[in-house]
Amino acid sequence: RSESRGLRAGWCCWKSWLLPDLLLMQRSPRSRFLPSAAARVLMQPAAEVREGDAVTLTCEAARPAATYAWYKNGRQLPRGSAATLLFPSVGAEDAGAFHCQTSSGDTAAPVSLRVLLDGPWREPGRWGGWHGDMQGDGSCRMLMEHRGAL
Repeated sequence: RSESRGLRAGWCCWKSWLLPDLLLMQRSPRSRFLPSAAARVLMQPAAEVREGDAVTLTCEAARPAATYAWYKNGRQLPRGSAATLLFPSVGAEDAGAFHCQTSSGDTAAPVSLRVLLDGPWREPGRWGGWHGDMQGDGSCRMLMEHRGAL
């Protein structure tokens, strides 16, 4: 048996370099060229939306696929197997990192959906009024008014 980089033949030692349109996988002593297979998630209208807005996620893959699996924060969603994931009216619970995987083996990098939640203006009191936006990821932004100035 021959040895390659301290490993016995039968155990392959792979190196990968991402080239513009090819994934070059070098195997000692032979080389193979394989087309790159990538997917990506397209989000409409944007990655940051207000509570109640409609959002569409589309899995766009380099190779045709019969089915698609959707993941939120690393966990597979029980929803269908279509290339499109629809949210007719987003809420705080819909915020997170989404990615898709196709039955042909392509996987997309995660994209983040942020949901802005509008809090009501509080009536001016002793210290002034305030308004807060809470995002689905738990962070928030608060505007305070004191004596007519924000």
